[in-house]
Amino acid sequence: MIAFVICHLIFVICASAQAMVFEDTTTQTKMYLVPNSGSHIGLKSSDSSINIRDIKGYPFGGSFTDAATGTRIEPGFGSFTGTRGAEPQPTTLTEGPVILNISRVDDKPGSDIKITWQINPLFYSPTINANTAVDIYFMTGKGSGEYESLSFKDLIISNNIFNPNLASSVTPDITNKYFIFKNQVGAGAPEIYFKGLLTGANPQAIDFTGLGAAVAVGKVLVTASGDRNYNMIGVPMIQAPNSTFFNVFSNAISQNGVEVYKFDNVSGGYVPAINSGAWDREDIILSCGEAAWIYNPLDHDLVLTIIGKVPPVVDGASIAPVTIYGSKKYNMISNPYPRYGTLSAIGLEPLSGSEIYYFDNKAHAYVPALSDGKAWDNDIIIRAGSAMWYYKTGDDLPWQTTVK
Repeated sequence: MIAFVICHLIFVICASAQAMVFEDTTTQTKMYLVPNSGSHIGLKSSDSSINIRDIKGYPFGGSFTDAATGTRIEPGFGSFTGTRGAEPQPTTLTEGPVILNISRVDDKPGSDIKITWQINPLFYSPTINANTAVDIYFMTGKGSGEYESLSFKDLIISNNIFNPNLASSVTPDITNKYFIFKNQVGAGAPEIYFKGLLTGANPQAIDFTGLGAAVAVGKVLVTASGDRNYNMIGVPMIQAPNSTFFNVFSNAISQNGVEVYKFDNVSGGYVPAINSGAWDREDIILSCGEAAWIYNPLDHDLVLTIIGKVPPVVDGASIAPVTIYGSKKYNMISNPYPRYGTLSAIGLEPLSGSEIYYFDNKAHAYVPALSDGKAWDNDIIIRAGSAMWYYKTGDDLPWQTTVK
């Protein structure tokens, strides 16, 4: 066993167990970590005096340079606790007459996605039943949260009749109420969405019988860059209850050497999952608006296929709220809507004392935004599937994405 002291942090390396024990001698707090191969992890002592770097010499999660002073800042938020706070409550959806669901077929690169539909029993009437005809649209979004039709191809199914112009990319089964969209896992459209209406309904209606308020399902492709890089990936759509990290991020991350770290905003600690041929834990839950680090040591990028239900918009805001905890806490959050926009545009108000550190996965660096209570000094553009730290003073804040 080898032990050495740096500042107030003691590191004890146990070669036989391939484990590391981190003990802060100021607070007598111990943190435990089992690395995959070498120390990939960055930790910071409670007095911010030391930051452990990964095997490339980079601080965990990156760093940034303060433009005013030229000082290089390494946030190093959090500690490893291995425990979770309370899981967020699943978002309750009010579905319209046509309920759509989406899934990956085989969940491997190049495989298909499957969209099923059913008539909502709450809308049954003398003229509406389980076999009532439907119209199903598919649309692109460009990260804006506003769906754009694909001209003559915008209807996949009309009055329970399949659009033959899509035969090369879509395989329908009208009898069993589903269709297969080919080659969409890790490939195909960067994002695509589907909505369903009863045949004969007015698409312009403002309630759930129209296109605007109908609940969409969709997919978004997000890249986790390789070459031993950290990526902060967010969840922009509503997931099924108790969806684990590999369910959310797709099977693309289930490769030897990949590591996932969810930061628990309640306890203020990381909960890690390490893949050494298989995941050492599978109980980390991710919900809409949450995020996690993905460490990708491979020599190639991983293309993640995130699927789910798009939060409906009520009074200009999505109905998937994210709790941002105050009392001078750091929160790892993501946009709970597949929306492209600035901090102001997506509804993150510049509250006094608030700080945001957006992590740019392509540049592998933080982009900070600070608030004076009136405006952000850097109104960063946030994209679907990206994530950030939000430092909050004062009371907790329920944030709902603004959709204009």
